Amino acid sequence: FGVIQKYKWKRVALIVQNENRFTVPMVKLKELLSEADVEYVESVFESQESIAGLDQPFDPDSRVFVIAMYSIHARQLICQASRLGRKFPRYVFLTPGWYEPDWWVPPPDEDVFHLCTPAEREAVLEHSLAVVHFDLVSDVSDEITSTGIVSAQLTRT
Repeated sequence: FGVIQKYKWKRVALIVQNENRFTVPMVKLKELLSEADVEYVESVFESQESIAGLDQPFDPDSRVFVIAMYSIHARQLICQASRLGRKFPRYVFLTPGWYEPDWWVPPPDEDVFHLCTPAEREAVLEHSLAVVHFDLVSDVSDEITSTGIVSAQLTRT
């Protein structure tokens, strides 16, 4: 959310895979967007579907796209974006920061390999931003967390 505020974007499109790993953080993001008067639209697809099955994943009025899906689907989406000319400077993509290095390069046996060239994928992603979300802490116990500090210290930093 911080990057959306920093650049003062007023409309974003959320493209979300229907799995808890992606839908749960989107609930909080949508709350924050609403509170900040940032308009959003959301496209959700089922995990067993190909992203290509979405009728129109790219909202025509949006220029900022938040991708919340596994990288195999993100590669398909990026190829669709390339075919539709959705690339910088007119468009920007926010991708999960936990994707593997070079996630946009598919393994040779993956079907998406033929959908677009590496150069086409890189043209779409050239000015994209990889973002990491941090779960908000609701536990205020004195138990030491995986970071080595208690949750109260985490919320002060």
